[in-house]
Amino acid sequence: MSCLFDGVDDSVARISGGATLGSLITVSAWIILNGWGENQSGSVWQQGDAADVARYQLRVLDNKLGVLSQGFGFGSGRVTSNGRWGSDDNVLALNVWRCLAATYDGTLTANNAQLYLDGQPITTNRDLAPAGAQTAEPQNIWIGNNSGLTRSFDGAIGEVAVWKRVLSADEISAVYLLGAAAVLDYWEYLPLDTSGPIQMFGLSGGVYSASGPVMDAGNPPVRPAGRRG
Repeated sequence: MSCLFDGVDDSVARISGGATLGSLITVSAWIILNGWGENQSGSVWQQGDAADVARYQLRVLDNKLGVLSQGFGFGSGRVTSNGRWGSDDNVLALNVWRCLAATYDGTLTANNAQLYLDGQPITTNRDLAPAGAQTAEPQNIWIGNNSGLTRSFDGAIGEVAVWKRVLSADEISAVYLLGAAAVLDYWEYLPLDTSGPIQMFGLSGGVYSASGPVMDAGNPPVRPAGRRG
């Protein structure tokens, strides 16, 4: 299932002491867009409270600052200059379920993030080079927004998963085809499939709370392998 965010002020947040993820990360999520979100930059998932300087951020963009049209990007918050990577233009459209993923090794500023769409690596453009150390941890995690409620996602988000390592291309493909359970060492997995307390699986020990989103908002498509995560 998934959560439906209204593009105005909905959020799902993990704020019980913050989270420590380190310098290696993979994040994946299924999304369907009704619009491009607040400021043409709806946040799918992020670690950190700020709008554009979160420690890690996966978001959709449509002409945000005129740099990317109907695509998505990943960001790495840094002390000196934040890193930003984006897809090509026009890789996303409204009203279509897509599986987004990003991998990143933040141990060196020379490293680039890699974006994936529906289990396949896509062209990933370095829009802003990172400089300096990564911002300090622990930091809170937000799905569908940030703490200031200024990057509200407009549409549904489902099956959010985070790994504290860089998954291989084959592993990303397995997540798309079979669901997050195909790569079992996830740090955190949120099916977003319950109308009660938000279920979380993995080793993170986090507790999530929702403000506003409609739960059980519909399923991402059945995988070619025939099951969801």
